[in-house]
Amino acid sequence: MKTYKLYPRIKSRNLMERLFNGKDAKAVTVYPLRLVYNKVENDADGVPVQLLFSVPKRHFRHAIDRNRVKRQMREAFRLNVPDGLASYARDNNAMLLIACLWISDKKLPSADVAHRMSKAMRKVVTLIDKERESTPIGTSVSTDEK
Repeated sequence: MKTYKLYPRIKSRNLMERLFNGKDAKAVTVYPLRLVYNKVENDADGVPVQLLFSVPKRHFRHAIDRNRVKRQMREAFRLNVPDGLASYARDNNAMLLIACLWISDKKLPSADVAHRMSKAMRKVVTLIDKERESTPIGTSVSTDEK
């Protein structure tokens, strides 16, 4: 049984801009979830992993429905978070920002949400491992196409 591990949520506008507007931001989609992540340099007081969960109002008009889907996503993330995610970020002096976005207008059972979150997290970890092999954190690869 996994113990409860709550990662801090992204609340500052600055971190949100670094997540979504960063040139190194990557996205993984496993319908109905879309995970956007970005590795940024860690601030002095920065936590290694920070999360954002979002369910658009256009998909679910009632707040009770949006809150339920966000609870499902948080629980699915908690159950499927890789054990070494925080230690990897801490070892590389990086901060991993992750946004979990709901892109469907249908509700799903919690088991389905957990299964799809698991698939999405496996994809994210695979992409992070590929990046780690090719480029260390903090350096960017410039591709000048002419």
